[in-house]
Amino acid sequence: MKRTEAQVLALMKAGLTGEAPPQDLFTGAVDWQAIYDIAFSQTMVCIVTDGISLLPDEQKPVIDILELFLADTLATEIRNDQMDRFLVKMTGPLGKAGFNPVVLKGQCLALNYPDPRHRQSGDIDLLVPPSDYPALRDYLASKADRLADEYSEVLHQGMVFGNIEVEVHGAISSLFSFSLDSKLAGEVEALFANEDFCEVPIRDGRIRVPGDSFNAVYILLHTFRHYFTAGVGLRQICDWAMFLHAHRETLDREAIEKKLRYLGLMRAWKVFGAFAVEYFGIPSESVPFYTPVSKRRLERMLSFVFKCGNFGSNEDRIRGDEPYLIKKIHSFLLFDVHDKLRHLLVFPVDSLRFFFGAVFYGFRRLFRGV
Repeated sequence: MKRTEAQVLALMKAGLTGEAPPQDLFTGAVDWQAIYDIAFSQTMVCIVTDGISLLPDEQKPVIDILELFLADTLATEIRNDQMDRFLVKMTGPLGKAGFNPVVLKGQCLALNYPDPRHRQSGDIDLLVPPSDYPALRDYLASKADRLADEYSEVLHQGMVFGNIEVEVHGAISSLFSFSLDSKLAGEVEALFANEDFCEVPIRDGRIRVPGDSFNAVYILLHTFRHYFTAGVGLRQICDWAMFLHAHRETLDREAIEKKLRYLGLMRAWKVFGAFAVEYFGIPSESVPFYTPVSKRRLERMLSFVFKCGNFGSNEDRIRGDEPYLIKKIHSFLLFDVHDKLRHLLVFPVDSLRFFFGAVFYGFRRLFRGV
């Protein structure tokens, strides 16, 4: 691990736990620009900034560099306020129109952070039963400023309102296993049939989210999927870790274990759990089924996360100006072959388990032209 990467992790851990980072890691020359660049690529600038505030004044960056961190933090606070307002403004009328979606991850996970304003926001994901998907899609599409491509095979439609992206989902898909997706469809059906929902406070509203057991497994699945398909950043893993820590007293471990074993995700849970304890400072008691994982295995995983950046932001391996077929072939060779083989060292069973499903999904989308 590079010194700058170790410094980023130390500052992140300090920002999350409130405990000062080790001062000896910041003695001598410190490349604060490199620290900023890494934090930016991982969408963790605000958390790192919180960690910097715990350093002695003589070890903090000079004002010109510090302004980079502070400007990003202020911009993130403003963006989160905008996102919160929009979320409340959107979900209220949806209920009156007869729609009762649940909000997945995103703004509702920010509440699990020490300062919710400092989790960098993304888009807004709404989940409804498959039967309600066409109606909700059409209802929101009629009000959107712009539509993204629809992935009808997984009941997914993206759309943009101003500068805020909303995704409507009628299913949860892994994109690498048909058998897993079939089981996930049953989990979604049970979620709505049993009304397994919670409400979280956002500004002056109450936002419906999945129940804690469903959420704990779904957030992991979402993170695991991106690790295998598009590159995952520290913030995505941190979302899951902070959720577990914030709900550590109330999580139904028996229900979670049942879901994990049914979906075949217990191996992934244990590796990501060990990662959260090692690099985010989450107490092992906050991670159900915590099991120590070899340092080398975690280091390989961390190396891949730093290499990729959030949603693969560090990797310009697929150029937008390539012809469609060439781009898809490159995508197949790099993401479905190269990365899956690389992941054998961290997730040996799951890499083999999901390889052929990912290839099949890729070819199906290739021939459908999406």
